[in-house]
Amino acid sequence: MIIAEITGKSFSIIRKEREVIRLGTWKEGEDKIISEEEIDHAASILKRFKLLSDTYKSKPKAVATSALRDSYNNHEFIDKIYSRTGIKIDIISGRREAELIFTGVKKALMIGKKDSLCFDIGGGSTEMVYCAAGKIVFAESFKLGAVRLTKKFFPNAVLSNSSITNCSEFIEEQFNENKNIRFNIPYEIAAGSSGTIQNAASIIHFGNQNKILRKLNGFTFSAQDLNEVIDFVLSCKTTRDRLRIGGIEGKRADILPAGLLILKKVFELFNIRDMVISDYALREGIILDTIKKTPSQIQFTF
Repeated sequence: MIIAEITGKSFSIIRKEREVIRLGTWKEGEDKIISEEEIDHAASILKRFKLLSDTYKSKPKAVATSALRDSYNNHEFIDKIYSRTGIKIDIISGRREAELIFTGVKKALMIGKKDSLCFDIGGGSTEMVYCAAGKIVFAESFKLGAVRLTKKFFPNAVLSNSSITNCSEFIEEQFNENKNIRFNIPYEIAAGSSGTIQNAASIIHFGNQNKILRKLNGFTFSAQDLNEVIDFVLSCKTTRDRLRIGGIEGKRADILPAGLLILKKVFELFNIRDMVISDYALREGIILDTIKKTPSQIQFTF
């Protein structure tokens, strides 16, 4: 959650809150149903967020992405959350998610009209955008996420050489099936945002400086940096082993290998040499999109 105050065409973040909830815990082959327990958990979190939002007299605006796009009972989820919290949730398409993420990244890194690639690896999906001369050429979403692939290839979060190979091959197949994407394209900036990519950057920085970098925006790492981290993380076969890695986010230790395999394939397919981190992503993109449609001096919760 972000509580932001919009003034004119800019905004200031007043407060941030974060709760990890992995909606859609179905396994491979199971019906894609969000359980009552998950609905209850989500409702309890959003009730608290709504109370904080009300404290600041802000207007809540909520969106849902991959897990609700995929679930069979997404409308039931939305109806129950609204009845219990008063928060209306909009399910956005994968393309819309990609566009909003890029809106946030573009602002954070002051990209302007530079040719740029943007990648965001979430729990259920990966979004990528290519922008040339200030115009989006493609904005795509893939059903490739750190949680999704962990369930599919590493169900106990335990790694094996065969499961790593199978996962990597699957990722490449999914990318290659999308005919809207061109891999051999010119760009000045390759940017990354959100959990997996930011955690990779944190591990790289910790390995170099032996301390956590609190502000990641603008931090740049190379393909060599990434490959060294990936080799190390994949050598840690269990979650317990990975929890000892300096700079790792504890709640991500089970799903990080799958996320890093996605990122590794992105670097390979697009021949990326360096990637720069954006602190802004979907939520900030929603704020910037809202600015275009609302009067000034209004507070919003995202």
